[in-house]
Amino acid sequence: MNRYLLTAWARRGVLVLFCLVAIIYGIRQASQTYKVWFPDHFHQKKPVQVVRVIPDAAKTIGEQFLWQYYADQKEETERKGSLIEWMTPNLQSKWEQNTALQRSKFDFKRVLLWSEKWLAVDKQAAIEYLVIQEDGRRLHFRLSVVRSGETWLVDQLPSLLPPPKQNTDLFQPTTSISEQEHGQVEQAVDGFFSSWLLGRMDANTRAIHRKLYPLLKTVGGNYHLLSVVPLQEKPLVVDAMIMLKQEKNEWMPLQYRLELSKDKDQYVVKKIIGD
Repeated sequence: MNRYLLTAWARRGVLVLFCLVAIIYGIRQASQTYKVWFPDHFHQKKPVQVVRVIPDAAKTIGEQFLWQYYADQKEETERKGSLIEWMTPNLQSKWEQNTALQRSKFDFKRVLLWSEKWLAVDKQAAIEYLVIQEDGRRLHFRLSVVRSGETWLVDQLPSLLPPPKQNTDLFQPTTSISEQEHGQVEQAVDGFFSSWLLGRMDANTRAIHRKLYPLLKTVGGNYHLLSVVPLQEKPLVVDAMIMLKQEKNEWMPLQYRLELSKDKDQYVVKKIIGD
């Protein structure tokens, strides 16, 4: 082969290789320049937002305040002393100047934390509680608590709120059930809990098709039916409120949602919704 022709081909190959290297280098440099000018926000690490949890101390002070303010049976002087310790100076002044504010008394047996939110992070919080009375009725209260040094204080008397919203999409309360049927439903529910809490399988509990456990034995005491409220007609769904009176005269309120069916003109509990 002609030597000059080989030399020309070699020069051409070197030139092509040089051009490729230059193009690759140029693309790399352009890419780095673009990243500097237009940073990729998607891949950048975002700062982690720390959510400040409302301390348990704030929620505990609110619960203790409700017990003392409404239901505690301690001596009057001891009760007032505890309440004053948990009040801000502003609330304490109002409370001491108005004797009507000191005549609070409610019979309730349980206080449950319902919700909480900051009004000012680390400074003030609104805490809501669900209070269950001895007769099964429920009251919804809100307290405002503020930080005072290393502790928390209540800075306003309890606010009574409307009942908490429930899921009305699933169960619409109905009044179409007759008084006679309502009596039959109550009888069926009462019979169900009388057997179910004892772990006894009989005509009252056979329809739920599940193994039973003697729950009442672990708690002790007696069972009482408080109320049965129809929520839905087809299938029949009711809200049942019951109370367990323990051996030490302590009350334990419980609430169940039950589905019932009719068998030979008698209502039977078919299942506990949520089980």
